[in-house]
Amino acid sequence: MPTGIALGADFRPAHMGERQANLMGVAFPYYRDAAGHYTFSSDFGDFGLATLFENGTSLGQSPFASGQWVVSTGPADYRLNVMTNKGIAGGVQAPNWRMSTRTMTNFEFRSQRPADDDTVAVLPLVILSYDMTLDEYNLTPAAPGFEITVSGAGQADYDAGRIVSAKVWTSLDDGTTWVEAPVTARGGGYVATVDNSSAAGRNVTLRVQLTDEHGAKVTQDLIRAYGVR
Repeated sequence: MPTGIALGADFRPAHMGERQANLMGVAFPYYRDAAGHYTFSSDFGDFGLATLFENGTSLGQSPFASGQWVVSTGPADYRLNVMTNKGIAGGVQAPNWRMSTRTMTNFEFRSQRPADDDTVAVLPLVILSYDMTLDEYNLTPAAPGFEITVSGAGQADYDAGRIVSAKVWTSLDDGTTWVEAPVTARGGGYVATVDNSSAAGRNVTLRVQLTDEHGAKVTQDLIRAYGVR
């Protein structure tokens, strides 16, 4: 399933990041399921953050997974950090919410002012998709050879071309320490092979990094992506 994709009024994928003149804006939904349903927030305990960096300097932080910033006219390197968090996962209001409790996504790209002030340019954001075999509780057996397929595509109206690089890491302590997984190209994506044989009763956090042929990059941490039974 692709993460963080909103739909417009015509049910087509909507832009999540745009630029008009020197104003750059983004808006990411907090949740999306495999059937295509999405929402920007579901409870008071849900929260997000968005921070934009231009050539390494912070332009400010929004207390939501959305925001607007005034940026420079000329070409520049940008890094957009977006965080979403299920603040009450496992609590009274969401007792069965045990997986995918937080995402932290870094988008890296270049941008410059469009040719005229009326042009709304789509930002070159690469959107991740995951595919793995889990049961109805998002669990998998404690065994080696667990395959995770990752792929990427540009947000609506951005052609990312080929994904030229893919890396995957796993963590058993919610992202404190990481182990890189072997990744091979397969079909239109990449497959990471993870050994879950020593992870029984624990949750696995994923970090995935993809780079497209234009140099745009996305790195996403998916906290407690799945559990091992």
